[in-house]
Amino acid sequence: MFLQGWKDFQYEFGKKLGLSDQISLKNAIMYAGVDNVGRYHGALFDARNTAKLFRIIRDPEECKKALSLVISALNPVSHNATLGELFNFSAFALIS
Repeated sequence: MFLQGWKDFQYEFGKKLGLSDQISLKNAIMYAGVDNVGRYHGALFDARNTAKLFRIIRDPEECKKALSLVISALNPVSHNATLGELFNFSAFALIS
């Protein structure tokens, strides 16, 4: 069968991160802090960018570093601020 030796690296990458949804190559490259080569959706460029991610995920130190970047990007820190707390209304005078 033609797909017998096929590996789904997108699935493997997401599984390594513990993600329930697949992450796009563009986002994986961006979140992992990897410099994009060429344009997205070009077969050769996508293969080169995927190879960069593949190399990172196979190197324990590089993987740990890249995955921490991805995880922090996907789990933004909440500052628990309300809109009212973001603005200083003390300069406004209330007229009664």
